Amino acid sequence: MCLSMTIGRVSKLWAAAISAMFASALVGGAAAASRPFAHARTLTADSNADDESEWWWYLLIPVLSGIVGWATNVLALKMTFYPIEFFPSFMSWSQIPGQPVSYFLLAGWQGIIPSKADKMAQIMTELITTSLIDIQETFEKLNPAKMAAELREGVEPAIARVIEDVAMAEMRSAWIATPPHVKQEINAAAAEHIEEFVVGFVKEMQVNIYEVFDIVGMNVRLARERKDKIVHMFQVVGAQEFTFIERSGIYFGFLFGCVQAAVYAFYKAPWVLPAFGFAVGWMTNYLALLLIFKPVRPRRVGCFSVHGAFMRRQSEVAETFSDVLVRVFINADNIWDEIQHGAKKEKFDHLLREYTASFVNKTVGVSQLLLGAMVGEEGYKRITARIVDGVVKEFGGFLPYGYQYSDQAMGIQETLKIKLRALPPEQFEGVLHPAFEEDEIKLILVGGVLGLAVGLLQEYVMFAS
Repeated sequence: MCLSMTIGRVSKLWAAAISAMFASALVGGAAAASRPFAHARTLTADSNADDESEWWWYLLIPVLSGIVGWATNVLALKMTFYPIEFFPSFMSWSQIPGQPVSYFLLAGWQGIIPSKADKMAQIMTELITTSLIDIQETFEKLNPAKMAAELREGVEPAIARVIEDVAMAEMRSAWIATPPHVKQEINAAAAEHIEEFVVGFVKEMQVNIYEVFDIVGMNVRLARERKDKIVHMFQVVGAQEFTFIERSGIYFGFLFGCVQAAVYAFYKAPWVLPAFGFAVGWMTNYLALLLIFKPVRPRRVGCFSVHGAFMRRQSEVAETFSDVLVRVFINADNIWDEIQHGAKKEKFDHLLREYTASFVNKTVGVSQLLLGAMVGEEGYKRITARIVDGVVKEFGGFLPYGYQYSDQAMGIQETLKIKLRALPPEQFEGVLHPAFEEDEIKLILVGGVLGLAVGLLQEYVMFAS
């Protein structure tokens, strides 16, 4: 009889423990999962001998609190980055602009970073343009002659197509009758001016780069279109810090669990489990975020030097951040695409057209009179306009031939790396901290609320009896 009662009590204890652990996993491992064993003491409260044998349950409380601290931190990080788009999508109409939540609070969620991609791109660009690189200085690193040499392979066939289109439109019969070798000579004569054309245009761009290029607009547009890329950028740059956040939940959760075990051993009020659950979730998230960035500069605390986990990796982060930033955002492909199709595309189009028309008139020179006599003044203007239209149309096709050289010559990645390493710590903090700074309280609250939920579940549902 005693043996069956003992077995029954033990099975109840294990069932309570396993049920509590399952509940913790079900809600993302939120805080307070460490209390079922202490609460289970009521199952054997009728025996002083049993009470004395249960001391070892308290040893498990810090362990499970550590697991809960880890789980809440992991969940907070997941909610920082995911989902990329608002979920559920059918409720996206209710999302507060620039916020991860809905007007109805629990109606959906979008990762904090994706929801603020525009703002983070603006913050990042402000740091870049005010402290790291000068756009005009960067463009002036392009050697116009070398750029012309790189583009020649694409420009020659483009010029031939422009001549073909203009001749067929303005003097179709004569052009059809022109022998092939004569056409080749005409194309070759035009090709002799390629270097002069490109050199002059690159110089125009270097002088007027701020008029035709909007780096803020480019980065904001790219961030909006490629939210997954900006998430990836923060994940790569802060990989070690995010691992620290996850693991620190174990350490801090364990310490809080020790305090919880001591308190619950002497005081079993119904608010203890929920309160400690909230505290574990809140404090593990708070301390993890705090210790990533603080202190900004090394400080001596006794025999130890204390420095923010992210801050002490400045040299390493500078290399990683510059590499990812150039690959995803500030490279020749994206820069020229923004110039041609971005917010200032009309100014660029005007610059290209004005320069091309001026170059054509200058290049034709005295032949302009002869050509004007052949086709008339209006005909000459029409031909010039067609040439300009043709160059504008072909421009985006031959420009990629210069991307590789542009990236090498501008040296954006190397410049960023050097400047980032030289940044004062207070400014360097802005590389990663914007991902959390404005919404730190949300991440901290997530841990607290989940911990509270598990504490309430244990106190009033699982162990109500």
